[in-house]
Amino acid sequence: MKSGTGKRNFHIPLSDETYIALRHASEKTKKPATQIARDALDYWLKEQENNAIKDEITRYAKSFAKTEFDLDAGLEEAGVDYLLNAEKKRR
Repeated sequence: MKSGTGKRNFHIPLSDETYIALRHASEKTKKPATQIARDALDYWLKEQENNAIKDEITRYAKSFAKTEFDLDAGLEEAGVDYLLNAEKKRR
């Protein structure tokens, strides 16, 4: 198997409650339980990555708040006005 291109098994002990819920979901959706579990893990991992990026952006923004590198007040106000007007137009 080539590195990074194949699939690997990862055995995870599940509580009875989780196992039963996974089996029910599998029966209901007619998808294999392994696919449901894999999709759930992929989704969770992507969410963790997104949250880490958001946290990093927040830390960066806070570190430069009220400095010369902060957003220009006029530009910030124009952006807020634009977003508020765009929201009104969508309604």
